[in-house]
Amino acid sequence: MTIKSKMVKIFYTFIMSILLIFSSCEGEDGDTGPQGAQGPAGNANVEAYTYTTNNSDWVSSNNGTMWTANLTATDITQEVVDGGSVQMFFGSSGGWVAMPFALYDVEYNYAYGLQSTEISVTSGTQLQINNPGGQSFKLVIIPPASLVKNMDYKNHEMLQALYGI
Repeated sequence: MTIKSKMVKIFYTFIMSILLIFSSCEGEDGDTGPQGAQGPAGNANVEAYTYTTNNSDWVSSNNGTMWTANLTATDITQEVVDGGSVQMFFGSSGGWVAMPFALYDVEYNYAYGLQSTEISVTSGTQLQINNPGGQSFKLVIIPPASLVKNMDYKNHEMLQALYGI
């Protein structure tokens, strides 16, 4: 064995010994740090309901240029109305679309109050439109304590990831 190979062997043995010594040492535990900020409440208080309407749910007005359907939503409390968030999504083949939105010349909108939500489908051209019939809607009710700052509540995928709806 050459002197160079002996030196390399001694060097690597020394390095491995040092690594072994430092990796097997445990230090003393430090003081417990302060409690972190509370994260989002998950879906503990967030409610999501899926509704499917049919022809008899819709009422025509304005000479057939508007159709409305009322949905009962007992989780829309005064607290939610005053400081929470209520979101409505329309079910389509591509997933859930945030309302309000327009499809061709037909506008889909919603309004909510204590324990109820009204969906409206309106002709943008003031022409008569057919009864909307069977449509899927998802209502998401978020109380004030579960709101997250700078959240895009119109983004269904974000709501799903955050609240598990």
